[in-house]
Amino acid sequence: MSDAEVIKLEGVYSDEIYWQRVNRSQAWLGNSEKEQFIAQKAISESTVGVAGCGGIGGAIAMRLARLGVRHIKVADPDSFDWTNLNRQFGSSRETVGKNKAEVVGHLVHELAGDVTVEIFPGGITEKSAPEFVDGCDLILDQMDFYLLRERYALHQEFRKLRRAKATISAWCIGWGSSMLKYTYDSMPIEEYFGVKNNAEMTP
Repeated sequence: MSDAEVIKLEGVYSDEIYWQRVNRSQAWLGNSEKEQFIAQKAISESTVGVAGCGGIGGAIAMRLARLGVRHIKVADPDSFDWTNLNRQFGSSRETVGKNKAEVVGHLVHELAGDVTVEIFPGGITEKSAPEFVDGCDLILDQMDFYLLRERYALHQEFRKLRRAKATISAWCIGWGSSMLKYTYDSMPIEEYFGVKNNAEMTP
């Protein structure tokens, strides 16, 4: 799929409702009410980019909204199919054939109405990566494992803009799982995979 226009769903904020809806998360954010408030305020003001809305990415986007993050970006060029129903948030018979980022983005926005969601239905590309990464405080790389060119574009923008604290990837492959955290002084993803950006990928 080619780059598509970004869809922005503006959140409408109510201070009273927000602090009620995140109330039961407070105990995990600090040892005093002041610490909890400061932590929740930081969460509220953060922007998180979720690249990939499949089995992990879609669920994470919704969990971030429930936690109180009020600006979330989601990107995925793929559409739901029947094989997704066993594990992917947003997949149902009504959404088969629909773009994953659009479905997940609308569900996240509808949760409480106070989350601004930017939807990138064309996914991450060299063209869309700068806009997606811009303004993010944290980036979650949940794209399909084999999308190296797209993944490299995402990580290169992360290192270029130097705003986000880290880019985190979590995968479940077969019976195993892994989580990788990339920072500005860690091994870059290109070195981790050891595959050149212009390499021809095969099954």
